[in-house]
Amino acid sequence: MKTFLSILLVIAISTLLTAQPQKGKVGVSAEIQTQQMDFLLPIFVNDWVSLAPAVGVVNISDKYTDLSLGLLMRYHLFTESVTPFIGARFGTLLYIPDEGDMISDLIIGPSFGGEYYFNENFSVGIELQLNVVLSGEKSMRFSNPNGTNINTATALFATIYF
Repeated sequence: MKTFLSILLVIAISTLLTAQPQKGKVGVSAEIQTQQMDFLLPIFVNDWVSLAPAVGVVNISDKYTDLSLGLLMRYHLFTESVTPFIGARFGTLLYIPDEGDMISDLIIGPSFGGEYYFNENFSVGIELQLNVVLSGEKSMRFSNPNGTNINTATALFATIYF
């Protein structure tokens, strides 16, 4: 009986240690951040690094479209069920009115967070961000046209890996 329990323990531990997706895995994430919701496509470049193109869209009929495009890079500090990461975000926020000129803001910044892998195909996580936004010349998004804005933010996300 003792041997049987020992074998079960070893199997359980080895399952937990390999929960993070391996190189080549691709996922789909939904990320909630204040009033904004982005979709991400995380791709594990290797066992430690993932890249995630991101897109978010808001369309107000007959008024404007607000489009966010970005790229997240995460370096996972170790590969276990709970995996902290450090990373960086790069992107643009595009305000596209039905009439008039498009206005763009650039966003960059570091991030830190953690992801919990239930198994190799599903995870949830949280991310803390420090965002630096370079506002466009006519942008009123942050009431600071042609200025620099710095803010903190958080994001919650869930990912399904294939």
